[in-house]
Amino acid sequence: MRVASSVLPSAAGRILAVAIILVVASFGYVLLIRHLHVTETPQERFLGAGKAGTAQIYVWATGIDPLNYALQLHVSFAPGQGLKGQRPMAPDRDLALVVVHGTTTEQVDIQANRPVPDADFEVDLEDGDIADYPFDRYTAGLRIQCLDKALLQAGKGGPLAAGVTVWEGLWGFSLHGVELPDSRPDDVRLRLHIQRSPALAFFALATYGAMIVLACGTLVISIMTFARLRAVEATLVGALCAIVFALPVLRNVLPGSPPLGVWADTFVFLWAELAVVFSLALMILAWARSGPRAH
Repeated sequence: MRVASSVLPSAAGRILAVAIILVVASFGYVLLIRHLHVTETPQERFLGAGKAGTAQIYVWATGIDPLNYALQLHVSFAPGQGLKGQRPMAPDRDLALVVVHGTTTEQVDIQANRPVPDADFEVDLEDGDIADYPFDRYTAGLRIQCLDKALLQAGKGGPLAAGVTVWEGLWGFSLHGVELPDSRPDDVRLRLHIQRSPALAFFALATYGAMIVLACGTLVISIMTFARLRAVEATLVGALCAIVFALPVLRNVLPGSPPLGVWADTFVFLWAELAVVFSLALMILAWARSGPRAH
């Protein structure tokens, strides 16, 4: 009975400690999700003249290559009120859609009452560095005009009031379009702000956190065994060997597939891998000095 009375309070205390840890971890999990806005959904943003524009231009990102600082954009055109031709979704006059990004000018010629061609552009990303993964941020600037060719040739101006609709959905990233102060309805200037999506950043942080937990766990096991506070178990040596090879696999499945060598690798993955290798070496030394001698 004495043994039972001494064990029960200890077991109850351990269960209480685990329960407290789980409650704190759950609370922190909820706070992190709320802070990162993991449930954020993409939406359309209306810029320039908006839905009232004579020309309706749709812009959405189809892909991004942070390593090469490139953003792939798809641009399409639709005539607004007063510009619709005889065919559906075709204008009644010749137009030119001009998109300027950086020092590059792209032009799409649109013929009256003919199918409207879509265009795909590769835009250079500004600012940002992929080494900051998963908190890397980028920007891209665009200037969009829709020109009436007849008015332009007659020297009577030519730019039409354009409504630009930006679709802010891009897998693995959050994209937000902002209209610049010097923008006008006939000369739309906007800037795209791009960063890793909250959900992707959350999973990346969780993965790196798992690496830290594994590394700390192996250090505790190996140090306690090497200090002879726990008995040497050969199965633990095999487990540590498995973790040595499991960490690179865990690193390679990070969302967004960042290149090896980002800052998070330098501060987390590299040291976690070295900690596990060091723990394995301690376990081998402890096993070698405590095992029975061969005869």
